[in-house]
Amino acid sequence: MRRRVYSIRGFDCPNCANKCEAHLAKHPKIGSARIDYLSQRLYLTYPEGELTVDEIKAVIKEVEDDPIEIDEPEAKKKKGVDKERLSLILRIAYCLVVFLLCGLLFRDLYWVRFGLYLSALAVIEYDILLKVAGNLIHRRNPLDEYLLISVASIGAFVLASLKYAEQGSVSITGNGPFLIEEHFEAVLVCLLWQVGELLQDLSVDASRKAIEKAADSRVEEALLLHDDETKRVKAKDLLSGDMVLVMAGSLIPVDGVVTSGEGYCDASSLTGESNPIPVKEGATVYGGTLLTQGEVKVRATKDYASSASAKILDLVTSSMEKKGVAEKFITKFARWYTPAIFLFALIYLLIAGFVGPSWRSAVYTGLEIMVISCPCAIVISVPLAYFAAVGLASKRGVIVKGVAYLDELNRVNTVCLDKTGTLTKGRFALTQKEVDSALDEREFDRLLRTLEERSTHPLARTICRELTDVTPAMATDFESLLGYGVSAKIDGKTYFAGNKKMLEVHGLSAKEEGSGVYVYLFDETKVYGYVRLEDEEKDGSKEFLAELRKRGVEPVLLSGDKEANVSSFSAKMGIASYKAELLPEDKLHYLEDLQEAGQTVAFVGDGVNDAPCLKKADVGVAMGGLGADLAVEESDVILTRDDPMQILSALSVAKKCRHVIVFNIAFALLAKLIILVLAMVFGERMPMEVAVLADTGMAVLLTVNSLLLLRRRN
Repeated sequence: MRRRVYSIRGFDCPNCANKCEAHLAKHPKIGSARIDYLSQRLYLTYPEGELTVDEIKAVIKEVEDDPIEIDEPEAKKKKGVDKERLSLILRIAYCLVVFLLCGLLFRDLYWVRFGLYLSALAVIEYDILLKVAGNLIHRRNPLDEYLLISVASIGAFVLASLKYAEQGSVSITGNGPFLIEEHFEAVLVCLLWQVGELLQDLSVDASRKAIEKAADSRVEEALLLHDDETKRVKAKDLLSGDMVLVMAGSLIPVDGVVTSGEGYCDASSLTGESNPIPVKEGATVYGGTLLTQGEVKVRATKDYASSASAKILDLVTSSMEKKGVAEKFITKFARWYTPAIFLFALIYLLIAGFVGPSWRSAVYTGLEIMVISCPCAIVISVPLAYFAAVGLASKRGVIVKGVAYLDELNRVNTVCLDKTGTLTKGRFALTQKEVDSALDEREFDRLLRTLEERSTHPLARTICRELTDVTPAMATDFESLLGYGVSAKIDGKTYFAGNKKMLEVHGLSAKEEGSGVYVYLFDETKVYGYVRLEDEEKDGSKEFLAELRKRGVEPVLLSGDKEANVSSFSAKMGIASYKAELLPEDKLHYLEDLQEAGQTVAFVGDGVNDAPCLKKADVGVAMGGLGADLAVEESDVILTRDDPMQILSALSVAKKCRHVIVFNIAFALLAKLIILVLAMVFGERMPMEVAVLADTGMAVLLTVNSLLLLRRRN
């Protein structure tokens, strides 16, 4: 199954995008289709073969009359004036000129005003009517917001004309530059709707740019070093191996290693952590981080397109590929909601017309019901809330790979954690040393350092680091026994350094008390002593676990470490449920058991040996996995800092997102219901403009509310 991503532009509303998405998904050559109206991306999967861009446009043309532009995401978008937007602004201006002319010059000339109002209605509404006509001509379902607003505005204009034909006059109020009369109100209905659509379009556009800006720490230009000369180049052209010069106050353009110089970096754009990080020769740096002090030369280890900042932006903007639960509900809701409202308005119109005092009042109220009930406010604000939440998370150093995982995070009630590297620092320290009286301590250190010098085990490197003041001896016949330890001949005698199992192989024994890892030094007949190494807990791990429990989420520790160490660590951290001495497949089986028991499980690991669990969990969370390809591939959420507290940030953002979505849906439906009831009670006495504001005004308001997620601090 091949996945392709395109840029797509030209949709007037999310409903149009949803309609095209459903139509594309039915194409025999397409496996699945997803159009993200907000990030303007089209995601297609092909079982075999591919459609060309022109073929995709042709398929969309079957259900959408607007001109749709499609190209690769990397293709440079054309800059300049948006012709459709400019056209709408000019048409709005024409209507305002008409209103002024009627109010200032033609107050007593009804037929002149009638002609001007009719021209204004045609100018402001022709594109809406074309969409309705396109639906009818191509035998598509015509029951959408365009039909509702068309029927409402034209109906109001016709009612005003019939009233004049019956009475021979028209009621006029207002002494200012505008005349408040029935034809004026009819045109105003469509004018306000178009203004609302324009504001809605501008606010969504601003929201999209704000969210992408929050996640975008890419660099436009870089100073390329070549033959001791610097040349200013486009950062996107940098390749692995290039050498760049970064000065104080500049962003590091690409992932790399510092070859010379030193300074301090602010990595908050990637990790959300504002504390300055010292960098010097040999340090790894990421593209998008700010060099606040100093000057460094950096050799690129990745192409610009593969750097951390580009990866984060791609993950954030691609997060809408899969719909969230609420968005799926809204998509289905909109399909039957609009036809149901249209039917309800017709039924009300007929009943009120036969039972009520006036058919005119019944028709007017029925038209108001159609306008009030347009679903645009909900259809736009819900996916925008998801998108804003992903942007907020990225600002905090949490990369959510899909908005659907925000819903899963809200359902999580169990978090499975690896110990080493997740709750502990993953760096062992020598905490105890016991030496038999038969051997001098200095000699013990020399023999142990000599044995561990050639070992590749991480614990061996720790021991060598702790014994740097000791000069190793000459050794021969070195042998490494996987899972046991090492041996070598020193000064003509064979010595061993290893664990308790290695002791037992040679018929020796030792009693281990307390947690940690024991490494023994011995020969074939005697144990000369041991060193104990322990992995320290990360700062804040205990507070993190306490907060998890406070939120009703149960932490479970799954570790490959021995029982005594895991038991001691769990007791210290207050973890009630733990499993020790687990292989990766054992962790996977235990996780599956939790899921079968009805738990929604998040697994937190380092993204390497825990890859099977990251993939199987309801939410796989990779810690410090920004540069790990496996973490990006298998996890659902990536924590750019090696800090468990970021898990709480992910849970908080998901919760805030849910609150905004629930509020938007509840507020929109409640407000529309109240105005709907008022329209049915007051009839003609409630201006049609109020109905328009209940639609487009509500859409703009809730769009802004969704965007405010980006401003949340706590």
